[in-house]
Amino acid sequence: MSNQHLNYSEMAKDQPPDLGYKCTKCKDKGYTLSKDESGYEYSEECECALLEKANHLLKQSGLEKMVHDSNFSTFRYDYVWQGQMFSKAQEYLFDNKKGNWFFIGGKVGAGKTHLCTAICYEFIKGCMRTIYMPYREAFSVLKRMLSANARDEFDHYLQSLKTTEVLYIDDLFKCEKGKLPTSWEIEMIYEIIDSRYRNSELKTIISSELNINQVLEIDEAIGSRIYERSKFYNIILSEQTCSNIRLNPLKVQK
Repeated sequence: MSNQHLNYSEMAKDQPPDLGYKCTKCKDKGYTLSKDESGYEYSEECECALLEKANHLLKQSGLEKMVHDSNFSTFRYDYVWQGQMFSKAQEYLFDNKKGNWFFIGGKVGAGKTHLCTAICYEFIKGCMRTIYMPYREAFSVLKRMLSANARDEFDHYLQSLKTTEVLYIDDLFKCEKGKLPTSWEIEMIYEIIDSRYRNSELKTIISSELNINQVLEIDEAIGSRIYERSKFYNIILSEQTCSNIRLNPLKVQK
């Protein structure tokens, strides 16, 4: 399947000539019929229906414009630490154990957002409802809703962040230089993190310029929950172990 677009090209291979149907496999019904060994007939959702769902979920996620450049096939690396990041991200993707989160923190420009987006894209292709939450932008939206007395919209958005199958929080606790997150921001993030922490069915992916110890210093309750859920997939990128990919594109991109 193409990493750039979710489409029918791969599915259409080896199918009979087009007879006017968008999908000749199911004749646009959205399902196919099969029989088991005992002759019992059962229906299965067709690939075309799954692709349509995935396309819809991609548009809703907020990641549609990012996945062209930020997917697993476009991640290039020359250094050991980059390969370790990549391997850990893929390991997380295929880990079916419930309750595991993915956290990557530290050095600016090291590819954190790229890998987290790549993970989300694969979950979306598996028809998992996903929301991208860029920290500063999301809080700007929440503040505008409260200022406009749009309480219903505020509650709906907050609830969606708490309950979506996959949530990607990008740049957790990123603030203006020299500032710390406000008590209100910490309270809102705690609500989201705690709600998701108590439901092991949900997946949470977090990137931050902070490492987990720095998150703990801001709020122990938030940091401890993130650490417990992501202890098997907790990547810290220090100044000593990595260089800034954005400043060295010729070295990284082969």
